[in-house]
Formats: sequence, structure tokens, C-alpha cells
Amino acid sequence: NNTSHIAKQFLDDDEKGFQDFMDVMKLATTKWNSSENLVFYFTLGQHLGENPFCRNLAAAKNFCAALEVTLSSNQNKNWRVVLTGTDATLPSTHKNSEFTIHKGEEDQEEAILIPTYKIMPYNFVYAMSKLGQYFMVSNTIANLVDRQDLVTEMGPIISKIQRNVEAAGENGNYQAPSGTDDKISMEELDQYSRRIGEIEKELQEHFWIAKGISICYTPLHAKPWTEKALTSTSLSSKAFALEQVVTRMKNAISIEQAVDCHFPV
Repeated sequence: NNTSHIAKQFLDDDEKGFQDFMDVMKLATTKWNSSENLVFYFTLGQHLGENPFCRNLAAAKNFCAALEVTLSSNQNKNWRVVLTGTDATLPSTHKNSEFTIHKGEEDQEEAILIPTYKIMPYNFVYAMSKLGQYFMVSNTIANLVDRQDLVTEMGPIISKIQRNVEAAGENGNYQAPSGTDDKISMEELDQYSRRIGEIEKELQEHFWIAKGISICYTPLHAKPWTEKALTSTSLSSKAFALEQVVTRMKNAISIEQAVDCHFPV
């Protein structure tokens, strides 16, 4: 059995997270056969709970710091980082999917619209925090492979995302800029979304974002949905849970499919 499990509870903690990641990476590198590829999978992403968006950035910061220490002195270049992406970071202008089905004996055509999970007003700060993860990890990789042009470009973007996420707190909704404030607009976040795709291609030997992940039902959804169902004033608990499932089934994928998204063809 070549599987090792390490229980870590503080990966997104500002003080303890770095060492937790170091412990995992140290174990991985001790088992690393230099002739094989070492792949680090970074999958942490909070959407609900206590201060989830800042925790997303904290986890990425800790991961990047440990990655820098682990790989900066290693001459072996057979490594890659795969980051769990989300369709929530697609540009707000991304088109919905549509396909045609044939029904009945008369073979009537009916168009079915599959709404795209993308940057939207209700998930704006979550999408921004995930894009922050993308930029932070790719920035560290760019530094490791001596792409200082990319490091210079991404620095200000990362700083601005961090300021906006911290200012938003637990309010995940879009707040349009007004006057000369520092808020990121919908159009600006769309630009970041497009740019990170280009940067990923430039770093593709060592960096890859898992794509095609929309809504994926996991046990992690149980706690926040149960809490909301029990406190709902507009629907019964059962009706609330059913509404959550039915709405999201329009573009949900299985856990197995989400896993497959992490392995480049």
C-alpha cells in the first residue's frame, strides 16, 4: 500500500497552516522517486461557514509558503501543482449551454438550457477568493521557474484581491465600485478570470487548474444546508432541502466526474 493519511486541522490557519502543509510535503518528498512526477493537489475552497473567503486565501498563502520552501532548493523539475478549480470563476459573460432533445412519437424538438455556474452577483466574493488562490499559486510557481515577468504582473492583482476579500468579510455579494474606492468591479474580475487562463498556459509544465467543476454534491454540503433548512422562515425544512437539490441539479456533476477533472488527458 503506497497510501499515507495525515490528519491536519489547521491548513487555513494563519499561524499553524504553514507547518501543517510542510509536514505533508515533507512526507511526499521523502517518498519521491526523482524519475517520476511529484504532483501536489491543492483542493481547499470554502463557500460557507466562518469567514470562508479569507480562509480560502489563508490556505493558499500557507500552501504557497510551504511549496516555496520545499521546491526552491530542489534541482529536480519533475513536479506539478494541480489546483481544484470551479466554474464559479468563469467570466460573467460566459454563455449558458444549450442542447436539443427529441420527444414523443412525432419526434418534437425541445431546447434544454443548462445554466452556467460563473461569476455572478450572489457568489462574487467566493469567485474572487478562488481566483485569488489561482493567482497566488501560479505566482509562487512563476517564481520557482524564474518567470519574474509574471511575478511582477501578478503581485498587484493578488494584493488587490486580498484587500477586497478582507473588506467583504462574510458578505459574498457583489458591491459595485463607487467613486474612487478600491473595489473590484464585475468587469475587472472577468479580466482576471481570462488572464489566469493565459498564465496557466504559460506555466502548464508545472501548473494546472482542474476545470469543468460546477456543483458537486458532497457531505460537506450537509451541515450548512441543514442549518439553513432548520432556520428557514419561508419554507419548511424538507421543502428548503428539496429546493436546494432541484435548483442545483441543472448543472451538478458527480463526485467521480469531479475527481476525473484533476487528471489531464
